[in-house]
Formats: sequence, structure tokens, C-alpha cells
Amino acid sequence: MAKFAIVKKLSVKNIMGKKPKAPEEGKTEWLCQIVGVAQGIKTGRSDFGDWTALTGAFQGSNMETGVVTRSGVCFLPDVALNLITPGLMQKETKGIEFAFNIGVKADEDSTTGYVYVCEPIFDAAENDPLEMLTKKLPAPKGDKVAQIEHKKKA
Repeated sequence: MAKFAIVKKLSVKNIMGKKPKAPEEGKTEWLCQIVGVAQGIKTGRSDFGDWTALTGAFQGSNMETGVVTRSGVCFLPDVALNLITPGLMQKETKGIEFAFNIGVKADEDSTTGYVYVCEPIFDAAENDPLEMLTKKLPAPKGDKVAQIEHKKKA
């Protein structure tokens, strides 16, 4: 049986045990993996501003140490959170499964020196609205170089 700690809330900071630091320019540093089933949204306000968390069942794994934590509340970076919350606002949703690798990439325009990046671990569900929309798109014509040249002329 896998060992894990149960915590009040899951976040990149508490999975890692510290705030991330900016990696070298042009590099992405993968920090943790967060998987879960989001069933609701919880919002509030703190001294740092408004916040949004997911409720459900979540697990975070520190990619450096392998330590695993679980919680019923999950704070995701906006880059990942914004992909999940619209689906939770639909009445017929019973839960949204997700799995992301979360990392940071250097960004000199950010006050922290980095921005969060996320990478989905498994493919989108067949009923994912964007997946259904992209299936309707016509196949690209010609090679990418020709497409770029066409855009430059337009």
C-alpha cells in the first residue's frame, strides 16, 4: 500500500515544502504532479486577494523527493485551474478528472521571476468541448512553412 500524508489543502507550495524559484532562462523546472477528481469550487478572500480552490479528492507528488500528499481541497496555479473551473459550473457535471505535471518557467516580466506551466498527463476526454471542436476543423493544407508565408503576406 502506498504511503501518503493527508493535509488540509494541496498546493504547489505545500507539495514542495517551499515556494518555487525561477529556473535558468529558457528552461522549465518540473516540480510536482497533481491528479484528482474535482467536484466543486470554493472561493474566498485573504490578505493576498481573492482565491479559488477545487473541492473533491486530490493527490500531489513531489517530483524531487517522491513524497505524496492527499487532500479534499486543491489550489492549482491559474494556468491549470482555468481549464477545470468552467466544466464544474455546468449543472450536469458530476466531477472532472485531471492529471497535470506542474512546473515553472523563467519570466522576467513576472514579479516572482517565473510563471507556472502545466502539462496534461493524459489525453482529453472524448466529450471535452475543445476536443470535439478541433475534430470539426479541416486538415491543414500544405506545409507549415507555406502557412507561415501566407500569413506574412496577409
